[in-house]
Amino acid sequence: MTRLSTISSFKINKYILLKLKNDNKTYIYVNGKKFRQCSYLLFIIDDLYKVKDFKSIDEVSDELISKENKIKINPLDEFWGHCSNLQAWAENNYDTRLLHSNLAFPLLKTLSDEGDKKAEKVFKEEIAKRYLNGPLSTRIYLIEQRFLYELTKEERELLFNEETIYNFYNEKTNISLGLLEELYNLGYEKALIFLKQKIITSLQNKNKFMLDNYPYFKRYFKTKELYYQLINRIQAKILLKIEKKFSIQFQIVDKITYQGNQIVIKNKRLKNIFLESSTCNKNQQYQN
Repeated sequence: MTRLSTISSFKINKYILLKLKNDNKTYIYVNGKKFRQCSYLLFIIDDLYKVKDFKSIDEVSDELISKENKIKINPLDEFWGHCSNLQAWAENNYDTRLLHSNLAFPLLKTLSDEGDKKAEKVFKEEIAKRYLNGPLSTRIYLIEQRFLYELTKEERELLFNEETIYNFYNEKTNISLGLLEELYNLGYEKALIFLKQKIITSLQNKNKFMLDNYPYFKRYFKTKELYYQLINRIQAKILLKIEKKFSIQFQIVDKITYQGNQIVIKNKRLKNIFLESSTCNKNQQYQN
């Protein structure tokens, strides 16, 4: 394996060093250890102060990427651009608004782990501030990458609010379910209510992701609760009695589909049992 030689290097502070290697790529080193390769240069931080209503890199980067505004410069100039950005970030007390979240938070955590006292001091503060005040994309990133677990349970409880959970609920089904589940695991009890609502709605809409993952998500319900949500009360009562009597369990997605408040049982044996029970209970009124 060919060893890359260093063309140029720049020391940001005691912990951060940037190197331009002979593959024309810039690499970040933390405390002498390679951290990662820098991605393409999208902007220079000094230029961002000219952007009207600038709030964070996360909020302008998607627009810049969509417009393909990558700065086309030679590798050496790009290296110095990365150096300028990292230096501005360090000089501004590791303000995570000045770097994209997918670089700022992993780098800040690594610096903290390596003993950088300033990073240790601001790491949790930056997580909390960006979760509370950052755009939805930043909040999702912090949850998906499990940065909220860096906070104590008491610290996390101060961050959760109705607005955030409604935003997560309205995301695409596969994203939404993961976010709500993660919030619940983080200790936000109210997230379970929204999670169950999303599961039921997705099942009723025959969402493919939910149908494929039904055995996993049904664990959040008691069988009685799930049946009563998906089908009418009389049918649910009959199914529960059949399960108890014959020691079987319906797979409501695999064996049963529902049309409005009616159920269609595909398995012949279960269908016959259900029909027999329905006939026997035709004139009975069921109550909880």
